[in-house]
Amino acid sequence: MSYDKVIELIKQFPENRNVPRLIRVELDKARGLEKLNIKRATEALIVAANTEKDFDLIEKHLSPDAT
Repeated sequence: MSYDKVIELIKQFPENRNVPRLIRVELDKARGLEKLNIKRATEALIVAANTEKDFDLIEKHLSPDAT
């Protein structure tokens, strides 16, 4: 269910600035193949980003160093 939720969230970015944070929550809950699929899907956020602030928000919540 987590992957489906992430797909719906991605459609809301960048209008909904909470999306990267909410995806991090789902990513932390996911395991195995679902986790891998979520990571792959989050690449769509980079495509959707329009400004440096969008990129900074993605990096803050979804970079490998983010916790």
